[in-house]
Order: sequence, then C-alpha cells, then structure tokens
Amino acid sequence: MIDEATTRHLHSGCALLIGTVSADGRPHASRGHGVRVIAGDPLRIRLVLSAEDTVLLENLRGDGRIAITTADVATLHSIQMKGVAAPVEPPTDADHATAASYTDQFLSDIEHVDRYQRPLLDAWALATYVACTVIVDEIFDQTPGPSAGTATRGFR
Repeated sequence: MIDEATTRHLHSGCALLIGTVSADGRPHASRGHGVRVIAGDPLRIRLVLSAEDTVLLENLRGDGRIAITTADVATLHSIQMKGVAAPVEPPTDADHATAASYTDQFLSDIEHVDRYQRPLLDAWALATYVACTVIVDEIFDQTPGPSAGTATRGFR
C-alpha cells in the first residue's frame, strides 16, 4: 500500500513526469497535472493529464502501462511509481480541484525556489484535462544519492 509519507508527497506540488510506450516500443514522456491517492484504496491513484497530448492518450489506450516520476521542487525527494492505467475519461469536479491545487502548489514552489515571477509561470496551467485511475504495482525511491532505484519501504 502507499504509505502516509508517500501520500503527502503525491498530494504536494511535486513535479510529475509521465512515461508511456507505444505499441511499437517508442517511449513518450509527458507531464502530469495532479495526482491523488484514492481514499480507501491505497494501491490506486487518480492522475490528471493533458487532454491535448495525443501520443500519451494513444499509448494509454494500448496496454495502459505507465511510469510516474515525481520530484519535490525544493528537496529533490523523488519517487517513481509503475502500474497500469485504466481507461482515460473526462475529468470529474474532484479531478479539476486536484489540478487546480496541484498547479498552485507546483508553481508556488518554483516561484519560491527558482525565484521566477508568478505571472511568467501561470502560462504553464492548462484548461483541458483528462483523468485516469492507475493501479500501482511498484514504487521506487529515485531521490539522488545511494538509495536511488531501491524499492520504497512501506509499499505493500
């Protein structure tokens, strides 16, 4: 199961990098726009994605395999989750709220750490989202240092 510390990390404004692969083996990277652990089912997360990334959406229609790498903007604490995404669907009100909260936290962290002015960062936000549920199979510590790549304690 996803432990409480990992849940807090995922619900923060951590950077979200999404990795998928096409049916013919071509990798694709995208960015996520919010994630939340599904209450009562700590092996599942809800992921908000760009509706405009057609390659990502096509790849998820295949076998649904997905890798999600996160990184805290200030500390570089990073994890990678691997799993299978259920079909992509229109976002719910909760997904929109997740995206809004995530975007505000992520951009605030960048503003604080990198000292970029918020008006320059606001263009990062999207208006068109989709969402999917991911069943998480594995979680790895990817924080730079000697433990990078090890399975995360507290999972399953």
